[in-house]
Amino acid sequence: MKCPVCKCKINPLRVSIINRWRNITCPCCHAELNRKIDIQFILISLLGSVIAPFMIITYLFNFWLGVFVTFAGIFGLILLDGFTVKLVQAKHKGTPNNQINQDAKLNAKH
Repeated sequence: MKCPVCKCKINPLRVSIINRWRNITCPCCHAELNRKIDIQFILISLLGSVIAPFMIITYLFNFWLGVFVTFAGIFGLILLDGFTVKLVQAKHKGTPNNQINQDAKLNAKH
């Protein structure tokens, strides 16, 4: 997976920390990146919904096998998501924090 701004390689496992309020930062250009909500995101979500009943059924037959299947399923989904996600540059809403800090410094000087 590469940064859409500078094409620097990004660790695919870092995608798991992206959510609606948190972005990841490119290690090279420090651009804030977020995931593109597209068909890949929907398919990964549906795949997780399909796998979940198998995890529950496995628990009924053998607890430790159920634990293994659950961890393997979750880890597999995280890897699949990390290697297939499309990153986009994050859009800022409102005033960025650095602009607020600069305005505060200017007001403190006067």
